Amino acid sequence: GTPLYRTDTDTLARLRPDVVLAQSICDVCAVSGPEVAGMLPPGSRLVMLTAGDVAGLWRDIRETGAALGRPDAAERLVADVQQRFASVADAVGGRPRPRVLTIEWPDPPFLGGHWVPELIAVAGGTHLLVEPGAPSRRCTWDEVIAADPDVVVLMPCGYDLHAAVTAAPKLPLDRLRARCRRRAAHRRADTDRLTTGAPAPYRQSTGNAPANHRQITGNAPAPRSG
Repeated sequence: GTPLYRTDTDTLARLRPDVVLAQSICDVCAVSGPEVAGMLPPGSRLVMLTAGDVAGLWRDIRETGAALGRPDAAERLVADVQQRFASVADAVGGRPRPRVLTIEWPDPPFLGGHWVPELIAVAGGTHLLVEPGAPSRRCTWDEVIAADPDVVVLMPCGYDLHAAVTAAPKLPLDRLRARCRRRAAHRRADTDRLTTGAPAPYRQSTGNAPANHRQITGNAPAPRSG
C-alpha cells in the first residue's frame, strides 16, 4: 500500500529547523522517525520520541528539553505532571476499582496499550487485556465481551469527540450492554484534544481528581469483588 503521510521535503529544507521531533510508536499516527531521518536538512537534529510507557514519556520530555536547550523547563514539566498523577491516585485511593477496557479503534477493534493501562490505573481502574507498556493490539469482539468489563472507553486514535461519537455504532453495543453487568458505562474520549498542546497523560491528569475518577467510572455499577 501507499504511505498515509508524506513529508514536504521542500518546506522542511526551506525552514531548516534546528530540531525535528518524530516518533517510532505508530506508523499510522504520523510520519515515522526512520523516514524523517533520511530527509533532514543539514544541521537539523532529530529527536525520536519512543515512549512505550509512562516512564518513557518522562524520558522523551527530558530529551526534548535538552535538545531545545530547556532542560530545567522539561524537569519542571515532568515534576508537575507527576504531582498531578499522584494527586489523582490519592483522590481515588481506597475506592472500588472498575474493570476498564479501552478501544483505540473500532473496526477492526484495537485495544489501548503503551501508557494507557497505567493511566487507567492512576485514575482508579483496572485495565483489561493489555499489560502496561505492551503495544496496542488487534482483538476480536468476542475477546472484548469475554473480558467482562465494567466500563468500555471508546478512544479512536486521532478522533475528536464528535468523530468518536460517530464511530460508536461500530461497536456491538447490545452485546456489550448485556455483558457489562447489564448497566454498562460507555465513555467516548476526545483523543484529538487530549493530545493537542501537551502530552496526553498531562491532559488526562489535569483538573479535579475525583471528577477524573467519575469520567472513568461514569454510572457503572460497583465493581465485582473477587
